[in-house]
Amino acid sequence: MAILTVDGIAYNHLRVHIGEPKRTASILDGKNAGRLKSGAMDLDTIGTFYNYSMTLVRERGSTEAVTEYDALYEVLTDPINREHLITVPYGQGTMTYKAYVSTITDGLEARRAGINYWNNMQVNFIAMRPQRSPS
Repeated sequence: MAILTVDGIAYNHLRVHIGEPKRTASILDGKNAGRLKSGAMDLDTIGTFYNYSMTLVRERGSTEAVTEYDALYEVLTDPINREHLITVPYGQGTMTYKAYVSTITDGLEARRAGINYWNNMQVNFIAMRPQRSPS
């Protein structure tokens, strides 16, 4: 089972591997949430958003891995097609939902024979909609 699928392409079994996946559950409130005069909190719950961050690591010693890593970087940094269908681990299974990428960082490991070897891409996926809503 792949740890990450982006727009139907599975990773962690090809030439880009997933390291350190982390999830954050953000329970967001609407504009009507706030403290009352009594000091009590009045909630206006929108729902729970599951956001993921992970490090994408390029397989070493493979020019195909360089090509795949660069292609994934281009997909994730596209300013027009920012919404992606992702599948990530959740509980003892997986969760599939639409997310956008908020931040990406990586580093240039080396340059040999005219090839740039970028690696350790850190990606943050932010849910487009809540995965759980109040009933």
